[in-house]
Amino acid sequence: MEATKELLKMLLPDDLRDSFEIVDVKKVSNTITITLEEHNRIMHPEAGHEYEKNGFYEAKRVEDYPIRSSKVVLMVKRRRWIDRTTGRSVGNEYDTVAHGTRMSKELALFFQGLPG
Repeated sequence: MEATKELLKMLLPDDLRDSFEIVDVKKVSNTITITLEEHNRIMHPEAGHEYEKNGFYEAKRVEDYPIRSSKVVLMVKRRRWIDRTTGRSVGNEYDTVAHGTRMSKELALFFQGLPG
């Protein structure tokens, strides 16, 4: 399974590749669903603040490039932390979804370039 995960990781959008781990892969009918969980790391912690893990935000569904005639759905689970200094819930932000869609930016750009 490790080789499969490494191969799939190469196919992920750039911003997800280094920050998420593939935790599940399922193929049902003509859809491959890849579930990703964010690594336990805050990208831009504020100096002097303490953070405590607090589970995950609700998974976001992102449609990506098809693989061998199968739709690809990424279920992206971002981590949530509590900033113990302020009491606020915080998380990392990623710019992977095209505005107004549920598609990866790369897939949306591909469709944008098609004549039609």
